[in-house]
Amino acid sequence: MKKRSLFAMLLTTTMILSSCGSGSVKGKWSESDKQTFHKEMATVDLSKLADKKEQWVECYLEKVEANYSSFGDANKDEAGCKKLALECNAAVFDDGSVKGRWAQSNKDRYYKDMSSLDLSNLGENKQAWLDCYLEKLEANYMSYREANLDEKGCEKLAIECSSVLMQ
Repeated sequence: MKKRSLFAMLLTTTMILSSCGSGSVKGKWSESDKQTFHKEMATVDLSKLADKKEQWVECYLEKVEANYSSFGDANKDEAGCKKLALECNAAVFDDGSVKGRWAQSNKDRYYKDMSSLDLSNLGENKQAWLDCYLEKLEANYMSYREANLDEKGCEKLAIECSSVLMQ
């Protein structure tokens, strides 16, 4: 009888101890960590994401899950998570554009927006200025969307292109 009780106690202890671990590993988080992640995302104001919110959150979950062994580890690395969030911005909103290499859709939006401006003062230099400005924007921003958020920075780059063409 004593052996049976000892065996039952060892079995029970083993089961309890094995269930205490988080169960998360890099690339495959436990359901508990995923739920914690989703609860945390629910507390963050993501209204700016509009109809892309769900797609962005899933992208972000995939990236943090692939880079951290648990929610707790990810939660400790603010800088690393910010980088992953920016990658999701690029993937979801910018068609994969990155600094120095924008997606064609970003370039097309740039040229479409620029065509609505009166650039007649540039004369025959108009296309050269447009190309210079796009090159500078692409080198300094992850996407056309990001460039549009920095009016002063874009103004500076536009002036640089004007100065180069006037020489």
